[in-house]
Amino acid sequence: MDKKDFYIFLDIDGTLYDWDYEIPLMEAGIIPKGTITHFKPESMKALNYLISELNKDYNTNLVISATMRSRMKNTIQLLIDNGLEYDGEYYRTPIFDNPINRGKEINKFLEDKQNYDYVVIDDESFDFASELDTNKIIKAEMYHNALSMDMVKNFIENMELSQ
Repeated sequence: MDKKDFYIFLDIDGTLYDWDYEIPLMEAGIIPKGTITHFKPESMKALNYLISELNKDYNTNLVISATMRSRMKNTIQLLIDNGLEYDGEYYRTPIFDNPINRGKEINKFLEDKQNYDYVVIDDESFDFASELDTNKIIKAEMYHNALSMDMVKNFIENMELSQ
């Protein structure tokens, strides 16, 4: 039996790092101010866990929905350099004129797909409530609450309960 596809729509800023993590690195001179090169290890661990768990039952696909998708080669390398454990193909959502339309961009990406499920990991809300199933969103927060293991485990648990 073929596995169902599962798409992880990944934002990066505010999801793979938060300011509580980045500012001390900048103040200590570990990273230059204004240059994000280090993602929060706990967030990368949570993303890797999500991918690993989904891979048990799905063909897991990583789709970059972050603004950084305009520089995919650099973005992919940054993810790898920060410990991403993913060996599939990388995708990106289309770029519309207004960044508030991220939900529409995700729907455009999905419009020709069949037999799939998805999750959106983001720290913003954009047009998600009107465009997407809000139960399929992991909401992080830029200042103090990047992606965590608790968020991922909660999503997986709720996903399993709804099936």
